[in-house]
Amino acid sequence: MPALIDHLDTASPIARAMIGLLPHCPPPVVLPPAPGLSGGCLHLSAARLVIVGAAGSTDRAWRDAETIGRRLGSDVVIARDDGGPAVRYAVLFVEGDRVELVPDLLFWTLPARMPAFVPALGDGPAVMLGRASLIPVETLPFHDAGERGAGIARGMAGQRPPLARAKRREVEGEIR
Repeated sequence: MPALIDHLDTASPIARAMIGLLPHCPPPVVLPPAPGLSGGCLHLSAARLVIVGAAGSTDRAWRDAETIGRRLGSDVVIARDDGGPAVRYAVLFVEGDRVELVPDLLFWTLPARMPAFVPALGDGPAVMLGRASLIPVETLPFHDAGERGAGIARGMAGQRPPLARAKRREVEGEIR
């Protein structure tokens, strides 16, 4: 089984979550992606960013994403469904020989604020979706628990219905 999804199927909750990030990312999106990338990748060349979806083992997906990031000289956002109520993300920053992984993130967004990936457990670095690239930050983008919850709820809002439908179909035996 491949570690990363190989095509963008809008019935897939991971693909829908990936596509849902596009309004928050700098254009243009290159479709089809760069040579050597699968049809399951979204390549944002101007931002030096690739968005991929994990289909299998998280460790294998991280290794495959690192290979993609090194080959293109791009940072990589990895979307995955861990069976919970929201899609989880990891970000790989690739700079020459150095690679930094920021795992277990949730998408956070509020009006008039820069969207971000924030730690699922509330402690650790965040990653802002800047106008031209991803920006690692130590300071979280919210001021209190209320803003944190509101931003995560807003970020998850578009993910919940596709996840629920996919899980229901999986239980009913339509998806294997």
